[in-house]
Amino acid sequence: MSTKKRLSKLYAKSKVIPFNEQSKIVFMSDLHRGDYTWADDFNHNELIYTHALKQYLIEDYTYIELGDTDELWDNKKFKNIFNAYVPIFKLLKKFYDKNRYHAIWGNHDNTKKYKGFRKKNLTKNYDMVKRKWIDLFKDIDIPEGLILENEKKQRFFLAHGHQGEWGNDYLWFISRFIVRYIWRFFQKFGFRDPVMSPFRMKRKEKIEQKMIDWVKNNQIPLIAGHTHRVFCADPAKDEAPYFNSGTAVHPRKVTGIEIVNGKISSIQWLKKTDESGKVFIDKEIISGPFLINDYYK
Repeated sequence: MSTKKRLSKLYAKSKVIPFNEQSKIVFMSDLHRGDYTWADDFNHNELIYTHALKQYLIEDYTYIELGDTDELWDNKKFKNIFNAYVPIFKLLKKFYDKNRYHAIWGNHDNTKKYKGFRKKNLTKNYDMVKRKWIDLFKDIDIPEGLILENEKKQRFFLAHGHQGEWGNDYLWFISRFIVRYIWRFFQKFGFRDPVMSPFRMKRKEKIEQKMIDWVKNNQIPLIAGHTHRVFCADPAKDEAPYFNSGTAVHPRKVTGIEIVNGKISSIQWLKKTDESGKVFIDKEIISGPFLINDYYK
C-alpha cells in the first residue's frame, strides 16, 4: 500500500482532539530516548530537552509526541529507557495528569500500539535507584494517528510519517533486527550515524514529497516527524501545509513545532553563551509564526 493510501486510511480512523484560538501546543518527535549507553543518541541533548519541557509545563502548553520518542529498536526492554530518564517520565506524567499529554507511535516505538505493552510498561514502572514502583500513564492510549480540530472545523492530521515505506512500515521487523544487532555493534566503535549522508538526504526528500503530495491531494494540513528535518510551510509562498517537528538527536539542538494563539511556527532549543561566557538554554523561532487561517484561504 502506498504512502498516500496508508495516510488516507489512517486519517479516516483517527481520533479527533479539539483545540481553539487560545490553545498552546508543542509537537516533538524522534527523541529516540535510549538507555544512556554509547548507543543512546538522545543523552547529549537531555538537559536542553528537560529545560524545554519544564518551560512548556509552566506555560500551560499541551505536549504531543509524534512517534519514535523511545528507541525500542535498539533496546529490547523499556524499563532500561525508563530508568535512564526517570525525571523526564515524571515530567511527562505531570502533563498527562493535567490532560495535556498525547502521543502517537512511530516505526521505532511501534510496540506501543499493543495494549499489553502499555499496561506492562507505561501504566507504571520500577525505579531501580529508589527501589519502588512509579505510577505513570494510567489507561493511556497511543494510536497511530490523531486529528486536531478547532471550532472552525480547521484540521491538522498528526502522523509519524513512516507510513507506506517498506523498510519502516511493512518490513519493520527486519529493519529492527539490523538496527539492534548490526548497526548497534558499529556504534560501539564510533561509527557515525549516516542519517545526514547525501544518499539519506535524497531519500528523506522523497519521503517528504510523498507526504506533501498527500496534503495537496486531500487539502488537509499534516504535522509529522520521521525525517528528522524540521519544517514549517510558509502560506505566503503557497507551500502546501506540511510541517515536520524535526528531532532531538541533532548534535546541538532540539526542534519542534508550536501552535500558539492561532499561529504555527517551527522552533529550536539550544545552548548559548552570554557576554560573560555563562551557558544558558534558549528558544529560537526558525520559521513563522504563520496564521493558521492563511492555510485555509
